[in-house]
Amino acid sequence: MKPALNPVDEEKYSQLAPLAVIAFLLGVASLLAFIGPLFYLVPIAAVGVALIALGKISRSDGVLSGARLARLGIAVATVCLVASLVRGGVRDRMLKDQAGATSLRWLQMMTAGDVDSARELLTNDAAGSLVHREPGGQQPPVEELERMIRERLQADSLVKDFAGVKNPLIKVTAAGEPVSDAGRTIVRVEAVMGDPATGSHRHVHLQLVRNSFYETQGEPWRIDPWAVDAAHGAH
Repeated sequence: MKPALNPVDEEKYSQLAPLAVIAFLLGVASLLAFIGPLFYLVPIAAVGVALIALGKISRSDGVLSGARLARLGIAVATVCLVASLVRGGVRDRMLKDQAGATSLRWLQMMTAGDVDSARELLTNDAAGSLVHREPGGQQPPVEELERMIRERLQADSLVKDFAGVKNPLIKVTAAGEPVSDAGRTIVRVEAVMGDPATGSHRHVHLQLVRNSFYETQGEPWRIDPWAVDAAHGAH
């Protein structure tokens, strides 16, 4: 009969489970989850590998060790995933609030007829869409383009139809989830505008864009396309 192994002998003959090491390393790599949702797969993988490692260790009759390392990998991965989800939710809420606030300010500029300030909050694409250009025609000077843009803004229904409205109702009703696209952050905003005197109202659909260049200019959010529905009477 072979002599029973004492605890020292058991520790000597146990082998560190490779999956436990991998689980721990994936747990440390779970810090990548703070970069974005694509990296949420790292902590999920860490937990999965750790559970497999724990199963193998428990069935090895002491041949494999590393249960503590695998559990540590689970703990680190879980903390990173939960923290990144909370951080992402807070960030998205902040971006939506910022986009909504910029939309409200721009609509107030338009209804007040302040087209110069409203122009400063437009993206280049939005401003360019206001200028009709003949295919193959010569581009007018910048000063002429700016004059045309402001004329089109002055003729927009947000300016024209609210020119005589005292204290118009302007309310942001919804902001969509932020979308990242080629270095930009895009948020779609819905707003309602109305004439308190008549009870008529209309819905406005805006798309706001944020990027690093706009941030350096002091206005991180800009209005891209917008659309105004026809006016509705009081319900």
